[in-house]
Amino acid sequence: MLVPILKQLIRSLENQLIIQDSEINIIQEREKPSNILTQDAILSSLGGKYLDFRDKLNDISVGSINRLSEPLIQVLGIGEGSTPISDDFLIGIFFTINLTDPSLANQIELLSQFPFQKYTTSKSAQLIRRFLRKNYPKEVTALMDLFKESLSSNSSVMKIETEINRVRLIGASSGYYFLLGVLWELLYSFYQKDS
Repeated sequence: MLVPILKQLIRSLENQLIIQDSEINIIQEREKPSNILTQDAILSSLGGKYLDFRDKLNDISVGSINRLSEPLIQVLGIGEGSTPISDDFLIGIFFTINLTDPSLANQIELLSQFPFQKYTTSKSAQLIRRFLRKNYPKEVTALMDLFKESLSSNSSVMKIETEINRVRLIGASSGYYFLLGVLWELLYSFYQKDS
Protein backbone atom coordinates (compact mmCIF):
# COMPACT_ATOMS: atom_id res chain seq x y z
CA MET A 1 0.00 0.00 0.00
CA LEU A 2 1.30 3.44 -0.94
CA VAL A 3 0.16 5.38 2.14
CA PRO A 4 2.53 3.71 4.68
CA ILE A 5 5.57 4.35 2.50
CA LEU A 6 4.53 7.97 1.98
CA LYS A 7 4.04 8.45 5.71
CA GLN A 8 7.51 6.99 6.34
CA LEU A 9 8.90 9.23 3.64
CA ILE A 10 7.29 12.25 5.34
CA ARG A 11 8.76 11.24 8.72
CA SER A 12 12.20 10.77 7.20
CA LEU A 13 12.04 14.07 5.33
CA GLU A 14 10.95 15.88 8.48
CA ASN A 15 13.82 14.33 10.45
CA GLN A 16 16.48 14.90 7.82
CA LEU A 17 15.41 18.40 6.89
CA ILE A 18 15.30 19.31 10.60
CA ILE A 19 11.73 20.53 10.61
CA GLN A 20 9.89 20.59 13.90
CA ASP A 21 6.34 19.25 14.17
CA SER A 22 5.13 22.67 15.27
CA GLU A 23 6.28 24.11 11.95
CA ILE A 24 4.27 21.68 9.83
CA ASN A 25 0.75 22.97 9.86
CA ILE A 26 -0.58 22.36 6.37
CA ILE A 27 -2.59 19.43 7.70
CA GLN A 28 -3.69 21.02 10.96
CA GLU A 29 -4.11 24.69 10.01
CA ARG A 30 -5.26 25.48 6.49
CA GLU A 31 -4.55 29.20 6.96
CA LYS A 32 -0.87 28.64 7.74
CA PRO A 33 0.51 26.14 5.21
CA SER A 34 3.65 28.18 4.77
CA ASN A 35 4.87 27.30 8.27
CA ILE A 36 6.78 24.42 6.71
CA LEU A 37 8.80 27.10 4.94
CA THR A 38 9.72 29.24 7.93
CA GLN A 39 13.35 28.18 7.82
CA ASP A 40 13.84 30.25 4.70
CA ALA A 41 12.67 33.85 4.36
CA ILE A 42 12.11 33.63 0.60
CA LEU A 43 10.04 30.46 0.72
CA SER A 44 8.21 31.67 3.79
CA SER A 45 6.98 34.70 1.88
CA LEU A 46 5.81 32.46 -0.97
CA GLY A 47 3.86 29.87 1.06
CA GLY A 48 0.44 31.29 0.27
CA LYS A 49 1.34 31.65 -3.40
CA TYR A 50 2.33 27.98 -3.66
CA LEU A 51 -0.94 27.07 -1.99
CA ASP A 52 -2.89 29.26 -4.43
CA PHE A 53 -1.11 27.65 -7.39
CA ARG A 54 -1.66 24.13 -6.02
CA ASP A 55 -5.36 24.72 -5.28
CA LYS A 56 -5.90 26.08 -8.80
CA LEU A 57 -4.11 23.08 -10.30
CA ASN A 58 -6.56 20.79 -8.50
CA ASP A 59 -9.60 22.70 -9.72
CA ILE A 60 -8.61 23.32 -13.30
CA SER A 61 -9.72 21.41 -16.34
CA VAL A 62 -7.27 20.58 -19.10
CA GLY A 63 -8.85 23.15 -21.44
CA SER A 64 -8.36 26.05 -19.04
CA ILE A 65 -4.73 25.53 -18.08
CA ASN A 66 -3.91 29.18 -18.89
CA ARG A 67 -5.61 30.16 -15.61
CA LEU A 68 -2.49 28.85 -13.86
CA SER A 69 -0.23 31.45 -15.46
CA GLU A 70 -0.56 34.17 -12.84
CA PRO A 71 -0.08 31.98 -9.75
CA LEU A 72 2.81 30.18 -11.47
CA ILE A 73 4.59 33.41 -12.41
CA GLN A 74 4.47 34.52 -8.77
CA VAL A 75 6.58 31.54 -7.62
CA LEU A 76 9.17 31.36 -10.40
CA GLY A 77 12.73 32.60 -10.42
CA ILE A 78 12.93 33.79 -6.83
CA GLY A 79 16.27 33.36 -5.14
CA GLU A 80 19.86 33.15 -6.29
CA GLY A 81 21.71 30.59 -8.35
CA SER A 82 21.31 28.87 -11.67
CA THR A 83 18.19 27.19 -10.30
CA PRO A 84 16.54 29.63 -7.88
CA ILE A 85 15.25 28.11 -4.64
CA SER A 86 11.62 28.83 -5.50
CA ASP A 87 12.06 26.75 -8.65
CA ASP A 88 13.80 23.88 -6.82
CA PHE A 89 10.87 23.80 -4.42
CA LEU A 90 8.35 23.84 -7.30
CA ILE A 91 10.22 21.01 -9.03
CA GLY A 92 9.83 18.95 -5.84
CA ILE A 93 6.08 19.64 -5.96
CA PHE A 94 5.82 18.60 -9.64
CA PHE A 95 7.89 15.46 -9.01
CA THR A 96 5.60 14.41 -6.18
CA ILE A 97 2.38 15.17 -8.09
CA ASN A 98 3.62 13.05 -11.00
CA LEU A 99 4.24 10.12 -8.67
CA THR A 100 1.24 10.35 -6.36
CA ASP A 101 -1.64 11.97 -8.28
CA PRO A 102 -2.20 10.46 -11.74
CA SER A 103 -5.47 12.41 -12.04
CA LEU A 104 -3.39 15.54 -12.71
CA ALA A 105 -1.19 13.95 -15.40
CA ASN A 106 -2.71 15.91 -18.29
CA GLN A 107 -2.46 19.25 -16.49
CA ILE A 108 1.15 18.60 -15.52
CA GLU A 109 2.05 17.60 -19.08
CA LEU A 110 0.44 20.76 -20.47
CA LEU A 111 2.38 22.93 -18.03
CA SER A 112 5.58 21.91 -19.83
CA GLN A 113 4.48 24.28 -22.64
CA PHE A 114 4.50 27.28 -20.28
CA PRO A 115 7.22 29.87 -21.18
CA PHE A 116 9.27 29.32 -18.00
CA GLN A 117 12.35 30.95 -19.56
CA LYS A 118 10.60 34.35 -19.37
CA TYR A 119 10.41 34.15 -15.57
CA THR A 120 13.48 32.21 -14.46
CA THR A 121 16.94 31.13 -15.60
CA SER A 122 17.28 29.03 -18.73
CA LYS A 123 18.83 26.16 -16.74
CA SER A 124 15.94 26.20 -14.30
CA ALA A 125 13.35 26.42 -17.11
CA GLN A 126 14.89 23.35 -18.74
CA LEU A 127 14.95 21.43 -15.47
CA ILE A 128 11.32 22.29 -14.69
CA ARG A 129 10.23 21.08 -18.13
CA ARG A 130 12.24 17.92 -17.67
CA PHE A 131 10.42 17.11 -14.43
CA LEU A 132 7.03 17.99 -15.89
CA ARG A 133 7.68 15.48 -18.69
CA LYS A 134 8.78 12.83 -16.16
CA ASN A 135 12.33 12.82 -17.49
CA TYR A 136 14.06 12.71 -14.13
CA PRO A 137 17.79 13.02 -13.57
CA LYS A 138 19.49 9.91 -12.23
CA GLU A 139 20.00 11.59 -8.85
CA VAL A 140 16.28 11.34 -8.06
CA THR A 141 15.30 8.07 -9.74
CA ALA A 142 16.09 6.01 -6.64
CA LEU A 143 13.86 8.32 -4.61
CA MET A 144 11.18 7.87 -7.28
CA ASP A 145 11.45 4.10 -6.90
CA LEU A 146 10.71 4.45 -3.17
CA PHE A 147 7.31 5.91 -4.01
CA LYS A 148 6.50 2.70 -5.87
CA GLU A 149 7.67 0.24 -3.23
CA SER A 150 5.81 -1.19 -0.30
CA LEU A 151 8.42 -0.90 2.42
CA SER A 152 7.83 -1.74 6.04
CA SER A 153 11.03 -2.96 7.67
CA ASN A 154 13.80 -1.12 9.49
CA SER A 155 16.04 -1.64 6.46
CA SER A 156 13.47 0.21 4.36
CA VAL A 157 13.64 3.20 6.72
CA MET A 158 17.41 3.22 6.25
CA LYS A 159 16.94 2.98 2.50
CA ILE A 160 14.59 5.98 2.52
CA GLU A 161 17.00 8.02 4.63
CA THR A 162 19.95 7.09 2.42
CA GLU A 163 18.14 8.23 -0.73
CA ILE A 164 16.98 11.45 0.93
CA ASN A 165 20.58 12.19 1.90
CA ARG A 166 21.76 11.57 -1.66
CA VAL A 167 19.19 13.95 -3.11
CA ARG A 168 19.87 16.50 -0.40
CA LEU A 169 23.48 16.80 -1.60
CA ILE A 170 22.51 17.91 -5.13
CA GLY A 171 23.98 21.35 -5.87
CA ALA A 172 24.64 23.94 -3.21
CA SER A 173 21.04 23.91 -1.98
CA SER A 174 18.92 22.55 -4.84
CA GLY A 175 18.52 19.09 -3.33
CA TYR A 176 17.40 20.52 0.00
CA TYR A 177 14.75 22.80 -1.53
CA PHE A 178 13.64 20.04 -3.90
CA LEU A 179 13.06 17.79 -0.88
CA LEU A 180 11.17 20.57 0.92
CA GLY A 181 8.91 20.72 -2.14
CA VAL A 182 8.41 16.95 -2.00
CA LEU A 183 7.51 17.17 1.69
CA TRP A 184 5.18 20.14 1.14
CA GLU A 185 3.32 18.32 -1.62
CA LEU A 186 3.00 15.10 0.40
CA LEU A 187 1.53 17.05 3.29
CA TYR A 188 -0.74 19.01 0.95
CA SER A 189 -2.02 15.77 -0.58
CA PHE A 190 -2.71 14.21 2.81
CA TYR A 191 -4.55 17.34 3.88
CA GLN A 192 -6.69 17.28 0.72
CA LYS A 193 -7.62 13.62 1.28
CA ASP A 194 -8.58 14.30 4.90
CA SER A 195 -10.78 17.32 4.15
